[in-house]
Amino acid sequence: MPDYRKFKDYHIEQLRDPEDARIYLSIVLADYEKDKDIEALLVALRDIAEAQKIDQT
Repeated sequence: MPDYRKFKDYHIEQLRDPEDARIYLSIVLADYEKDKDIEALLVALRDIAEAQKIDQT
């Protein structure tokens, strides 16, 4: 049986690259401008902060 990873783990790993995080953030912000979904925006920001090891206290 293949060894699968959780999407969240993969996603955070990808966001560790500053360029990938920048691109993801620009897409998230564009989506937020269209739909004003604050919860989706906050989840994305939290994922970027976690990946970049930004203190969340």
